[in-house]
Amino acid sequence: MATALPALSHLSIARCLGVTLSGVRNFNALTYLDMSGCESLAPATVLPALQTFLSLQHLVLDGCGLLTSLVLALPQLRVLSALGCRALAEVELRCRSLVEVALGPSPSGAPGCAALRRVTLASDAMQALEWRSFPALDTLVLDCPRLRELAFADCDGLRDWTVGMLGDRVAPVLMHDGARGSAAGAGGGVFQGGDAGVPRLERLRVEGCEGLRRLALRHSGLQVGAPCGCALLL
Repeated sequence: MATALPALSHLSIARCLGVTLSGVRNFNALTYLDMSGCESLAPATVLPALQTFLSLQHLVLDGCGLLTSLVLALPQLRVLSALGCRALAEVELRCRSLVEVALGPSPSGAPGCAALRRVTLASDAMQALEWRSFPALDTLVLDCPRLRELAFADCDGLRDWTVGMLGDRVAPVLMHDGARGSAAGAGGGVFQGGDAGVPRLERLRVEGCEGLRRLALRHSGLQVGAPCGCALLL
């Protein structure tokens, strides 16, 4: 693969076995990149190159089965798709222009991000998020000051203390984990608000999250939709 194409703006190398981005630099004009189905991509080879694509706005990594982590800080990135990345365990996106992020099973039915445990997301543009079918997800750190809608479905790893720290300008509620004997915030399994948190959140919905039993939320103007059997304290 060419190592320097400074005028290239659109690149699709989908389903190219054996491709890596090792040594790739100077794709300064690249705004769209599709590497879906590139099974050989691994964090050590792809992430350093991606981080140099400062003009990138749309990134597709669907079906990249060797990706175990995805850590990016791209100022222009608006859309990210990483569907069907079965080994993905950690996502950290500090992309202030990000509007849309797609994680989970692929439309073809291929396994999704069943291993995903930790997500950190920082965006000034994101207004809606939906997390579906992440059974291991237990830690979520959000810095999304414009986020208005947040939904969880079939995320069995979530616990009361994970969502219970969702707050706005008031102090977040610290839920005590009786099973572990420690206050939330001392380790994993915590929903944190980051620097800006989610002060404009208006709607929170949880469905089929079997680990949730009793939530305590303190957030002005928040509307909550909850599954049957899940007690809420607002």
